[in-house]
Amino acid sequence: MKRLKKKMEESLRTVRIVATGSSNTEKSLNIENANSWFDWLDLGFRWWFGRLHVSINTGISGQTSNQVLDRFEEDISLFKPFTVFITVGGNDSNPEKNISLDQFKDNLRQLIIKTRALENCEPILQTYYAIDNSNMIKEGKEKHVNNFYNYMNGIVEVAEEHQVTVFNHTPRWVNYRNYSEESYRELMFDNMHLNALGHQVWALDILRKFDVKPLEQMNDVFAEALKVQNKFDELEVN
Repeated sequence: MKRLKKKMEESLRTVRIVATGSSNTEKSLNIENANSWFDWLDLGFRWWFGRLHVSINTGISGQTSNQVLDRFEEDISLFKPFTVFITVGGNDSNPEKNISLDQFKDNLRQLIIKTRALENCEPILQTYYAIDNSNMIKEGKEKHVNNFYNYMNGIVEVAEEHQVTVFNHTPRWVNYRNYSEESYRELMFDNMHLNALGHQVWALDILRKFDVKPLEQMNDVFAEALKVQNKFDELEVN
C-alpha cells in the first residue's frame, strides 16, 4: 500500500495497476452502468497523483481462484503491473464449485508467488463486503454463507502468512449490516453484489488507505457514500 503510494508520488513513468477477480471487480450491469470500486480508485488516483498510472480491470464474473490462476499469464503478467489487486473467494465459497478452503488458500499462495515473481510487483489481497446472510439462508444457502466467512478469514490468514498487504473489508460491512439490514440492503444489488452506491462506499474505504479523498468538487457525487462511510467509522469505534 505504502509502496504503491510512494511510487505514484515519485514516478516519472507510467505505473500499471491490475485488478483481477470476479463479478465484484468486473464492470457490470449490477451497478447500472455506473462506476465500480476500481473505476473510482482509478479516478481517485488521477485526482491525487496525476496521470501517472494505467488501471487494467481483468475481473470476470462467476470465476474462482482456479480460473484466475489459469489465466494469470494473459490477464496479469502480460501487462507487467506494479501492483495487482486480487479479490476472490465469493465463488470459491459456493459449495457447488467444490473448492475446499485448503485449496482456496493454496490458490491464493500461488497467486502471491506468481505476482511476486513478476518484476518489481506486489499483490494486494482484499476480502469482500458482507453478503446478505438472512436472505441467502431463506433460499437454502446456509452452507454457502458459512463457507463465505471462513474463506474471507482464509484470505487474511494467507496474507499474514506471506506478509502481503490485505484490505480486510468484511468486518466493517458486517457491523453495518448488523446495525441496520435495511440500510445495508440500500448498498446491495442482490445477496452477493453491491449496487452503484455500495461500490462508492467500498471505493472510499480503499482510497482512504492511500490517503486519497474526493476532490471538493466531487463532494456532491459522493455525498451519500460519505455519510455511509462515516456511519461505518462510528460503528467501528463503538
